[in-house]
Amino acid sequence: MPATWRRDILLGAALILITFAVFGPVVRYGFAGYDDDYQVLDNLLIRSLRPAAIGRMFSSWSVRSYYPMRVLSLAVDYACWGKNPHGYHLTNLLLHAANVLLVFRLSARLARLADGQAARVGARCAVAGFVAASLFAVHPVVVEPVAWIAGREELLAGFWVLCSVLAFANAEGRAGAGAAAWRRRVAAAAASFVACVLACMSNVIGAVTPALLTAYAVLAAPRREGALWRRSLHAIRVLWYFWLPAVGALVLKVVGNRLSGPRGDRMLDLPITAAERLRVVLSTYGLNVKTLVWPAGLVIPYPNVVPARVLAPHVLLGFAAVLGTVLLMVHVRARRAAVFGLAWFLVALAPAAQLAPHHIFRADRFLYLPLAGIALAAGAAAVRAAGSRRTVRIALMALGCAALAGYAVRAAHQRRVWQGAETLFRHTLNEVPASYAARISLGNVLMAQGRHEEAFTHYRAATRIDPETPDAFTNLGVLMDGQGRTRAALAFYRRALQLDPDNAVLKNNIAWLLATAADARIRDPANAVAMAESACRSAPARDPDMLDVLAAAYAAAGRYADAVRVAREAMDLASQLGRGELTEKLRARLALYGRHQPYVRESREERGARSAD
Repeated sequence: MPATWRRDILLGAALILITFAVFGPVVRYGFAGYDDDYQVLDNLLIRSLRPAAIGRMFSSWSVRSYYPMRVLSLAVDYACWGKNPHGYHLTNLLLHAANVLLVFRLSARLARLADGQAARVGARCAVAGFVAASLFAVHPVVVEPVAWIAGREELLAGFWVLCSVLAFANAEGRAGAGAAAWRRRVAAAAASFVACVLACMSNVIGAVTPALLTAYAVLAAPRREGALWRRSLHAIRVLWYFWLPAVGALVLKVVGNRLSGPRGDRMLDLPITAAERLRVVLSTYGLNVKTLVWPAGLVIPYPNVVPARVLAPHVLLGFAAVLGTVLLMVHVRARRAAVFGLAWFLVALAPAAQLAPHHIFRADRFLYLPLAGIALAAGAAAVRAAGSRRTVRIALMALGCAALAGYAVRAAHQRRVWQGAETLFRHTLNEVPASYAARISLGNVLMAQGRHEEAFTHYRAATRIDPETPDAFTNLGVLMDGQGRTRAALAFYRRALQLDPDNAVLKNNIAWLLATAADARIRDPANAVAMAESACRSAPARDPDMLDVLAAAYAAAGRYADAVRVAREAMDLASQLGRGELTEKLRARLALYGRHQPYVRESREERGARSAD
């Protein structure tokens, strides 16, 4: 075995050990209580790997997105682990470890471009790869996509983007003439294109792949081939077909954002002016750069904040970050590997830069792929530092080791935040007490644990933070309904429906109360039927719970034939989905409808008396 192979294998093994040392404990963690229900627990698309089911994955939307590679990976996990979260976490960890090795390989290859000189092999390439991959392995911003099962799409997209760039670099680096060399170049280019398509089918961030390939082609091309603009035009002409899946991914994302969510909810736009958007772009960029340099106060989710004025601290930070980036690009302009790393960072950050509207301003997972660019630039800097004087080299090595150790310790601390849903959201509220989403999520966790008063406190706090968003009012309605306080539940549901008139879940919940309330003064069969029918029309797919409500509404209105028909459909669907408890409830209600009796829920007093008995 060549010495260079042995060295690369040893360094790769060391990188795997570092990655597992920092992130290995996530395998023991559970579901985070934040979108994991949509992605795994309630996701019907992942329940089978039969050809027809796989066909549905590639022809259906999942949680407003067309990311079939994400769905397929979760389906493979479901086939192996069912609803045991440990296997899903292991897959995330293995994906991140694979990406670390890909960064190592790409950085070592880019080291050959350092200073525009001929290929640099041996120790310097190894140093570049190890530095870059170590930074990428342990930086705290990778905690979110690694520890969060629903963050897998970032890992998948990163994997395929890195594969695409490496395959393209191999195609560009193929030398020699003849049919065999030509076939190798074509095979590498085809592999790069397939990886680009798979990246776009994993997450919309994959749409940046053609831009990254263009940057590589321009920077890797010998300067004798013409000016920068001429090399850029040539690269764009050569890579034109890579832009087709990228544009398709962007179009599908825009369309998906307009669809109803898995619970019939819709994404509500935040109306801001052009001047406000500019301030958001600057503040978002500044905060992202700050997070990469000094990763403190990491939370999920960050609140969306629109700076009120140009001289706001975060906007000024953005100005400083932009200026610093420009100066750094000018300083390293002659070092092609460093320029490529910085270009990678800017290109990969663009989809989350708020240049185009997005309902989430900032998230650590948005920095996963941009971090790879920073890591590549760091690897190039390590090659440069390796040629410095001995004292300077030792000082830079000590500084780099200290930074990596600090990032690893910080990542391990942040990783522990994800060991439970309550831990996660209490951490967020400790860092950002005004986080609306964290209040909602923590309330959901507490309500599931039966800690209703605590849940009520957090939901109420959320309505004070943002009185124009329906989620807190919806959850207050669910909480009140669970306690048998039907009038209060209806009031909260109706307030939420005023804020989100097209929400199918809200219509369904209101219809259920109007059809089945124990208090006859609350029941309103006609409105229950109208609400239930509208909910079923608005829902993204036939849902046994909504059909159950529609059947109850028909029975309350005396339409027993319709009630029996719909209840049977709901029971068959629930049985197919393996929902045994709902199937039994529907069978009991179907018997009532067959006897021309509506279903009426017990009152609080009746439930209390039954519990006492």
